[in-house]
Amino acid sequence: MELNAALKRAYAADTRSFPRYLSSAFSFSNGLLLLCAAILLALLPWLPDYQGLTAPWFFAVLMLAYFRFHTVVLHHLLQLTNCPLSYGLWGLAVNLGTFGLTFTILYWKGMGWQARAWSELLVALVTFPIAIFFFRKDFALRLQFDWRVLKSMLRFSFPLLMSSMIGYLLQVMDRLFIAELVGSEQLGLYAVAIQLSSVVGLFFGAILPVWESWIYRMTSVLHARDLHRILRWLATIMIIALIFNFLVPSMVISVLPYLVDRNFVGVESFLQPAIMVALVAALFGLMGPVLIFMRKVAFIAKVNIAMLFLCIPILYYFVRHWGVVGAAYGLTTVYGVGLVCMIIYICRYASKAKSMV
Repeated sequence: MELNAALKRAYAADTRSFPRYLSSAFSFSNGLLLLCAAILLALLPWLPDYQGLTAPWFFAVLMLAYFRFHTVVLHHLLQLTNCPLSYGLWGLAVNLGTFGLTFTILYWKGMGWQARAWSELLVALVTFPIAIFFFRKDFALRLQFDWRVLKSMLRFSFPLLMSSMIGYLLQVMDRLFIAELVGSEQLGLYAVAIQLSSVVGLFFGAILPVWESWIYRMTSVLHARDLHRILRWLATIMIIALIFNFLVPSMVISVLPYLVDRNFVGVESFLQPAIMVALVAALFGLMGPVLIFMRKVAFIAKVNIAMLFLCIPILYYFVRHWGVVGAAYGLTTVYGVGLVCMIIYICRYASKAKSMV
């Protein structure tokens, strides 16, 4: 329910009152776990059995969501408390543990998707008590519940929940239109190009934690000079992204024969548009922490809703006229509109804050 964002904002606002927020979120997650388990038990006779996804796996998914919420919250707190070594080791240990267990189970047991599922669950079982230990030791977690605190967190996080759900839709919308209007063969090539464009994530994946931590360590209320600093750094990152847009496609194409099979000949024609989508989407993602820190979560939700409604006619028109490349450029247009709206909003907010000084 995006309570992790509410917890991060609460920690940045006042570390002294943060234990009440953390304890209330912990109690709420326990109650929600019991409620969802009761609902699953009631629906047990009607749960589907599809390719090994039996009823116990539904409970496993529920427990995984419960465990992972707390481990993700600890990861974010290590980020905000400026503990880069602990932050990096925590994320690295989780990823290596998941990868290592998946490989081991696949090798020794020969499982399919269940190997990854078991590794996720086992890593979560190990990391959950570690997270609780650090919550109690460093962040004063207690078994207490404050309804007013929880209500304020839910009010803050609900627009972000809507935005996250829309974000998932936007990520797959281009492929849905390609599958419907172009065909599965072109969709397969585009999917490979999207996977190769994830090289962009290596750069922005390293920037985002630093960017978010820098913003959250600012004063509780952003002043005009803070917003201008943010915008200057954003402009710098945009220039780097523009350089990436010209350099990365040729770099990936040069090693393409070593990355994909010969059956995927033609994927290079979709690589540059796919990388452009990834770049603009990553820049759009950098705006979220700024507006969350400004407590403008309702505006984030409005922008995402507008993007969803804008996405459907744009993708339909672009894919109908330009095929797979049109899907990439259409989605780039949608993310670009959202990015521009957020930048204009921050600029207007900064001008208003400056005039009030």
